[in-house]
Amino acid sequence: MRIKEWLHWESGQKEPGRQQRLMKLLAGFVGVMLVLTAISRAADSLTVAQVELETPKSGAIEHAFDKQGILTANREVAATTLSGILVESVQAYIGAAVEKDAPLFTLSMQDLEEKLREKSVEKQKLQIQLQAAYLAQQNQNELDALEQKRAGEDYDYTLEEAKERVRRAQNDQKDVGDKLDDFWREHDRDEFDHWWNDRWYLEEDDWDEDDDWGTIGSSSSGAKAELEALMKEYQTAKRALADAKRAEERAALEAERKLEDAERSGVPSSEPQLLSLSIQLAEIEIARLRQLIEAGGQVLSPAGGVVQKLEVSTGGRTSDVAAAVIAESSEGFRFTATLSEEEAKYAARGDKATVTLQGKQRGVETVIESVTPSAKEAGGVEIVALLEEGEAGQAASIRISKRSESYPQCVPLSALRGGTGDQYVLVMEERQTVLGNEQVARRVNVTVSDSNDTRAAVSGALQSQDKVITGSTKNIVEGDRVRPAES
Repeated sequence: MRIKEWLHWESGQKEPGRQQRLMKLLAGFVGVMLVLTAISRAADSLTVAQVELETPKSGAIEHAFDKQGILTANREVAATTLSGILVESVQAYIGAAVEKDAPLFTLSMQDLEEKLREKSVEKQKLQIQLQAAYLAQQNQNELDALEQKRAGEDYDYTLEEAKERVRRAQNDQKDVGDKLDDFWREHDRDEFDHWWNDRWYLEEDDWDEDDDWGTIGSSSSGAKAELEALMKEYQTAKRALADAKRAEERAALEAERKLEDAERSGVPSSEPQLLSLSIQLAEIEIARLRQLIEAGGQVLSPAGGVVQKLEVSTGGRTSDVAAAVIAESSEGFRFTATLSEEEAKYAARGDKATVTLQGKQRGVETVIESVTPSAKEAGGVEIVALLEEGEAGQAASIRISKRSESYPQCVPLSALRGGTGDQYVLVMEERQTVLGNEQVARRVNVTVSDSNDTRAAVSGALQSQDKVITGSTKNIVEGDRVRPAES
């Protein structure tokens, strides 16, 4: 039954004005309900957070970062010249591009010619000194040879004389021994005291001239005196032989040392060789002076490239250091940058990288040539990449990118919540309540395996079909009502 008919049935034969009033009241009630519904929905939209959702996806984590650095020449060559020469003019400047054999600066011709004359005179002096040194060496060699010959003769004479003294002492000892033998042939040993008999006869090598000869049995005083004299004479001869042998050893040692000294004194002097080397150096300098004079005093670039250093100025004099340093363009350039300890994990020798030169929009593909510990940053490294184009001193940036292994679950970094060791994500799930089905946030604990600036690889109780909350219009915690954001 339609509302209009119902009203008509209720009113019966009532007057039409009352029916119209009821219709207006019903229409007002419906309007109020509609307004309250709209207000309720608006209030719900203000109290229930809208969330952005994403399901976990498998994939790799890419680590990419940019580092600033400077280009240096892969090879530098030095332009050198003689030191102490007046510089007349300078044609090059730092940063100038020069061709091979292009003039860098010009030396004073007058100064070059004066240096040439001085060096020629110096060479003549050295040659005269060399001749004198050779003559002195020859005379010294003759003296050394004569001294060695005399030392050898003295050595032989000294040894022979010492040996002769030993022979005489041996003969003297033998003569006394013969006299003792004669004495004992003429006298009966039994006539002498037994102790002295044993001592003198069996231990003759131990006799001492300070011994107290004592009483010799019943022998006559004449025999006693004769034996005593013979024993002392024998002892004297024995000691004389020992002294002669020691003198022989000492004389041999002294003569040998004199001979060695004489042989050492014959070592040739190094002065002639040193003078010869000085003459060679003078000749080299003379040749370089003549070459500069023939070139009109101009010092030329040894290679094509860019002037990196210039150590000469007009009116000054050249020094021992390189007058100019040229960054050789044909040999390419080296890009150098320093990475932190964390960044160093993602850079290795042979890795591909992209270097973008200052002022250029497109990068150049290259590889990391070397990775060495950095002296500037603790735990960091210094990387070097080679380039074929660029300019020495030019600023550039390198982009290093490395992909990890593939992980089964990766989520946006914004989905992670909590601190280190207690990280989790919130997922949206449907839950039945007295008011009907509602969407609420549920906590799922995870472990982060790897991450970069945008995404993280996680593991845990997370399911591939879970709707992970990656963002929300307001701060939410586990159990809060949520609703998907309107697309």
